[in-house]
Amino acid sequence: MELTLEQLEYLQTSEAAELLAADLPADELAAQKWLRRHVSDEQAVAVVVLRQVRRKAEAKFPRDLAGQLLATETLMQQASSLALARYVGGLLGPLAGPGEVLDLCSGMGADAIGMAMTGATVVGYDDSPAAVMCAGHNARAAGVQERCRFELADVTRLALPAEAIVHIDPDRRVTGRRGVSMTECRPAELFLRALPDRTAGGAIKLSPVLDACELSGWGRVTREYIGQNGQCRQLLVRYGRAAGQAEAMATVVGGEGDEMHVVSVPGGQAGVRPGPVGAYVIDPGAAGATDDLAARHGLWRLDRNLLLLFGDSPIDTPLGRLFKVVAEAPGRQRDIARALKALDAGTVHVKPRGVPIQTDPMQKALSGRGKRRLVVFWFRVGAVQRAIIAEPG
Repeated sequence: MELTLEQLEYLQTSEAAELLAADLPADELAAQKWLRRHVSDEQAVAVVVLRQVRRKAEAKFPRDLAGQLLATETLMQQASSLALARYVGGLLGPLAGPGEVLDLCSGMGADAIGMAMTGATVVGYDDSPAAVMCAGHNARAAGVQERCRFELADVTRLALPAEAIVHIDPDRRVTGRRGVSMTECRPAELFLRALPDRTAGGAIKLSPVLDACELSGWGRVTREYIGQNGQCRQLLVRYGRAAGQAEAMATVVGGEGDEMHVVSVPGGQAGVRPGPVGAYVIDPGAAGATDDLAARHGLWRLDRNLLLLFGDSPIDTPLGRLFKVVAEAPGRQRDIARALKALDAGTVHVKPRGVPIQTDPMQKALSGRGKRRLVVFWFRVGAVQRAIIAEPG
């Protein structure tokens, strides 16, 4: 559930801090029952919800910071990881120099905080009072409140300076599900397309599976596909002074803080050869790394529209995750289930590629009682659905 402003205000009190740190029952209903002996129903719900949000935050933030954050469920879902935010700060902060990076649609402040940690001065704008309240709290928790502040504003009505360096993460959940196209963004596509003409440079965060054709007519921009933990997390459209030398590039970010490391390669390598399913399948950590990986290691694609690579020998690269192919099956649930049972499957992770599958229920349906942890790459080649079953290489 979403928290109200009153609940968010309460969660910043000393009383709430004690309850958030208390040893509560693991069961949510039991925890709320215990809390209601001490506080109101609304306050009890707020404490339980924030405890859940903070546990989920550990996937994106260092644990000590995650345990202090203030956010709603939606704001946490929309937030970048701190490592990715720091990487973007390293790009944009130097361009702003002594000036400010303008973080539009700043949400719970994750991007602004990460940028401020790299030394940038950031002003975040959001039209949600709850988001602005959370962002201010989170900046204080991270110790960067002197380098970033947050204001309530409709970003489409801001008078953006021509020399501004801008970062924007538009809302892609306006329909209730995560959108892919710019037509599903808020602010609307027209506003996003105008930014390169209105400001000196910046980065627009979009879906990593956005069709590159949607960026036609933007002039000189760099499409940077950024991956973390084996998944392509975001597409940065870098424009103006923030644009790089290549039209496309892939970046994989690993680690946190002083141990953070970044690997970037140019995209757009031509001539990736077609071929059959190999002994190994490589899932690129960032979509833009596909061609570069193929060129470096002699890999091939099964189909030009399938962003998976195949090889006959294992490779070691931070740009992708390696899996050993153990079986193939037609792209039908019953056939895949039969193949998995024969392989003594336990937990099954489904990775659809161009096939409309609800992954959570499908994973539950396909998982068995066996011992092997397996991955199903479920994809389409032309009009035919196929599946590859693999395990970490």
